[in-house]
Amino acid sequence: MALFGKKKSKEPEVPADAPVADEAAAGETPVEPGQTYDGNPRKARRFFDHAEAAAETRNYDYAVELYIDGLRQDPDNMDRHEQLLEIAKHRKVAGGKKPGLKDKLKNSGGDPVSKMLDAERLWAMDFGDPASMREFMKRAVEADRAYDNLHLGEVAYWIGCMALEMPGPKPKAKDFVQVRDHFAAVGRFDKAIEACKRAIRLDMNNQNLLAELKNLEAEHYSATKTSTQEGGFRENVADAEQALESQQGNTRALSAVDQAIAKRRAEYEEDPEDVDRLAKLVDALLKKEEYDAEEEAIKLLGVAHEQTGQYRHKVRVGD
Repeated sequence: MALFGKKKSKEPEVPADAPVADEAAAGETPVEPGQTYDGNPRKARRFFDHAEAAAETRNYDYAVELYIDGLRQDPDNMDRHEQLLEIAKHRKVAGGKKPGLKDKLKNSGGDPVSKMLDAERLWAMDFGDPASMREFMKRAVEADRAYDNLHLGEVAYWIGCMALEMPGPKPKAKDFVQVRDHFAAVGRFDKAIEACKRAIRLDMNNQNLLAELKNLEAEHYSATKTSTQEGGFRENVADAEQALESQQGNTRALSAVDQAIAKRRAEYEEDPEDVDRLAKLVDALLKKEEYDAEEEAIKLLGVAHEQTGQYRHKVRVGD
């Protein structure tokens, strides 16, 4: 999450006659930055444990609520946001209903994190809804701005990528403009450019969008140049990983996928109890797209579930 930093990039200037980025924002009180969020990760873990137990019994609605309660204590725990999505998927398969009026009127608080979590709860109840994704992304950006000690830019990026890939059956240019501006707000100009290009495809004669695309490309060049010097953004992490792989002489003869598996396996074997290392090894094995590799991934997850009792491993096996 540190990849997104807390130094906020300047948002692009949108011409007056450009599509409205967020009509719902009109009349809202601006979020004041510089606050400190008082969470409790230890308390959050208790909620997450109860959520996993509820999911085990297929009580998915209750599991969603418990995940939201846990995230209230640990809002920028990216792993838990991802686990909530897995619960949402199982809920949908089990016939879970989309949010009704009562769900939409539920308000857990007026602070930026509470607003983000209200939006995330509604999204979890209908995670394929593009409008819910954009609202969740918007609220994550606002919460990221508000609190100096939280790093919610990655949450905004995560849900924003879904919003790009699932725009709905009849997307409008202004929908992509919304997503574009939210990406720019967390410094992800690469994705902001992608969203802007998609808006242009839906409104080819809009000269303001074309001008804004040029501005974003300039911002992206400047940010990339700065991050290369300072060691920020994901691109630098990717470069570092590639450099590390190139130093591993014993895997040079293997394919790129096999090299990645060998690297992730070595990391996992150093500390088999590290959940993050296990997840990365499983991801690498699945990219192999071969039966034996998938079987190994399933066995690793099965052992992890037996040893830890963590529901996430069982969910991954099911997937």
